[in-house]
Amino acid sequence: MLAANPWISIHHYQNLRHPYQKTYINLVTENTPADLTHLVYGFMPHWRGSFTPEINTDYLTHLAWFGIELDSGGGIQDSHGWPDDWDKLKRDVQGTGTRFDLAVTCFDWTGNKVHELLSIPENRTRAIETILTQSQGCDGVNIDFERPESADKVLFADFIRELADSLHTQGMEITVDVTAVNWGERLDAEAIASAADYLFIMGYDYHYSRSSQSGPVAPLEGETYNVTKSVDYYIEKTENRADKIILGVPYYGYDWPTETKEPYSETEGTGTAYIYSSALSAGEVYGIEWHEETSTPWYFYREEDGFRQCWFDDTMSLALKYRLVKNRDLAGTGIWALTYDAGKNELWELIAEHFVTGDVEEKVIVKDTLDVAGISTRWKMKRFLRRNPEYELYDIGGRILKKPERGVVFLKGCGTVKKVILIR
Repeated sequence: MLAANPWISIHHYQNLRHPYQKTYINLVTENTPADLTHLVYGFMPHWRGSFTPEINTDYLTHLAWFGIELDSGGGIQDSHGWPDDWDKLKRDVQGTGTRFDLAVTCFDWTGNKVHELLSIPENRTRAIETILTQSQGCDGVNIDFERPESADKVLFADFIRELADSLHTQGMEITVDVTAVNWGERLDAEAIASAADYLFIMGYDYHYSRSSQSGPVAPLEGETYNVTKSVDYYIEKTENRADKIILGVPYYGYDWPTETKEPYSETEGTGTAYIYSSALSAGEVYGIEWHEETSTPWYFYREEDGFRQCWFDDTMSLALKYRLVKNRDLAGTGIWALTYDAGKNELWELIAEHFVTGDVEEKVIVKDTLDVAGISTRWKMKRFLRRNPEYELYDIGGRILKKPERGVVFLKGCGTVKKVILIR
């Protein structure tokens, strides 16, 4: 990724691309809220309001409506219809037992706007007053400032502390978004964690729209920076306050024009963000590959003027990230963004499998005595099972499968258990 290409987060990128238009909201839930073992914190962007019936609040502890944007003086630059157009959503969400947070943004990748808000006392005071006024009736506030400069590290931590004190007196929570990589040590993670209720790691955009090379949006491992290293960094910097850390995962990917079809090809233009449902549908047409080094699905295809590559997250890669959440004893996971599954239920089912009490725990011990190097697709697994009837297939929760499913599965037989990832 070239430094000459200014970083802009997916939050900021999509906020710029989607001017607010009033939508009609009818949130529908039919089930009893699940007994979740961890927090599940979902962002609802203002531009996806018409898709709210696709939100299953049964599997959410928090819904953060995204959001109002502050100007450098601490006032509102853009309300995106808040609060009038969104009062029904707030009431409906709270009526299901899910907490409703107001996301408050201050976007400026140069840091000048954020600096002016933080460094001038009158602006900071006005910003806190604005947030307190606008969040009346909410259960909490999410702060997404992108991004403070290193010189403003103390100012930002002090701002969070002042705001947190004010919100806590009203019985409200505060969650602060932090970049996956703390570039230049811009953020004092320990001070922020001490003041706030939760840190939301934006565990994505390792490769972003303007990246000079194609690659995973959220690599679990491999590369210089990855999700596992980000989680461990924030655990260390918050003095082991894993119980305050939420790992955000991407329900989207980037599609770049590339020089070749090979991973990490040079890009030849700005990437386009594809929501999960679109990326998956296209991948099923072109053929999804599995990048072993980073545990990420991706695909490529040819156009008249060259190649394109799309890297995104699916049930396989998300399942591995959810295991990281549990293995590191984090507070929970988060979603950018709700409705990006666009009617595909498997991502809700994945949350249920991993974070509903008693529903899923890994019940098998993985051993390495069975050679499954050639088994990577469902049809290959079917062929293996026909030829080796002494083996049975289980899902990640230890339940026997009648037929192979895409994702992480387990072969069991002859005293051996082996994990297999089926890519299609």
